[in-house]
Amino acid sequence: MRKLYISLGIAFLGLIAGSIVSLVPESLAALPYGAGTYGDCQYSSCSISLVTSGNVSLNVTPTASGVYSIANDTVIVDTSASTGYTLDLKDSDLVTAMEGTTANIAATTGTPASPLALALNTWGWRVDDVAGFGSGPTAAQDSVATSSLAFAGITPNDQPVQTVKTTNSAANPSDTTNVWYAVRVDSSIPAGSYIDQVVYTAVTNE
Repeated sequence: MRKLYISLGIAFLGLIAGSIVSLVPESLAALPYGAGTYGDCQYSSCSISLVTSGNVSLNVTPTASGVYSIANDTVIVDTSASTGYTLDLKDSDLVTAMEGTTANIAATTGTPASPLALALNTWGWRVDDVAGFGSGPTAAQDSVATSSLAFAGITPNDQPVQTVKTTNSAANPSDTTNVWYAVRVDSSIPAGSYIDQVVYTAVTNE
């Protein structure tokens, strides 16, 4: 039996006025003077924290006609900013394919506004009830023959980020988003491990 082991590494960034602060879960973002809620956001500035459940693994046993595997990353954002926050993602580098030793699995050409059903030997992401993705519900799947869900392809890190979610109120207590990743492959893809890395960015809204 031929198996594929697909892993998405997860990283995340915080921003202050568009500048990268660090690669740690608790990063800060500042609001304009006078914004925010006094008490929760002392001196008119609000912190924002972002935590995820970590690397996403998709194990696949491909067939000649192709199968889907789907798994999620749980993204948790916490901020007292009364303006809410925006959560974005993009690839960590210029290569959007899941890379293996002898072959790659390309990112789908779908977008959040116009997601697509996965073509053979492609991968993508989606968030239920956001943009053009539809309501789902999306659930974890392992090597299933069909899926009615549509997905977007990730953008490389030299292109604009893709918006996962935008809110207009404080996320305190924290706000949780399930970002779903899927791959559809057939037996033409060699067995082995395929890896890509996703970078999330969470910033408070001005």
